[in-house]
Amino acid sequence: MLVPAVLLAVTLTVSVRLGWTPVLRVDAALSQGAARLVDSHPGVVAPAALVTTVLGPWPLRLAVVSAAVVLARRGRPRRAGWAAATVLSGGVVGGLLKALVGRDRPEPDVTLAVAGGAAYPSGHALTAVLVAGVVAVLLVTVARPRAAVRLPALIALALVAVAVGCTRVLLGVHWASDVVGSWLVALAWLAGAVYGWPPGQPAGRPDTVPV
Repeated sequence: MLVPAVLLAVTLTVSVRLGWTPVLRVDAALSQGAARLVDSHPGVVAPAALVTTVLGPWPLRLAVVSAAVVLARRGRPRRAGWAAATVLSGGVVGGLLKALVGRDRPEPDVTLAVAGGAAYPSGHALTAVLVAGVVAVLLVTVARPRAAVRLPALIALALVAVAVGCTRVLLGVHWASDVVGSWLVALAWLAGAVYGWPPGQPAGRPDTVPV
């Protein structure tokens, strides 16, 4: 998963940075479609704004840091450090890419949400995927619930991450490629973090720090 995710993320990032026409056309078409959807169904704006606020980057990061503290207190400091470091470092990567690409945000006819900074990648979408992925990894390796619980939980995490990204396009503060690029960058970063998982940490035993 690591290599394909990296290749796709790099390809889309370069395409956006260079202003590749097919990507720009798709972005414009999807933004116009989102605007038409809002015009015909204005009731979707309030729920979308709620999702994008409650599940914003900093609320999600704080939730992960809080969970990491709980894990550390329960004898799993390495997993706690891995979770917090993966999410926080991913945010740094997103910020660096924003500075590198320097893409302008859409300019919709009606402003539905306020957002600052460059457009690519979406911090909301990137953080949502990172957090969902980290929770999924911890769920499988630490909590280890029954299959009847695990599968619905994993599906719910994926749906929440996708929903956060979609709200950013719906509210007119991001292009579709900003969101897709964020997903790819987050998946690549998450795959790299999993690949670099500290060795010798069985899920059923507490993590320990060598002295």
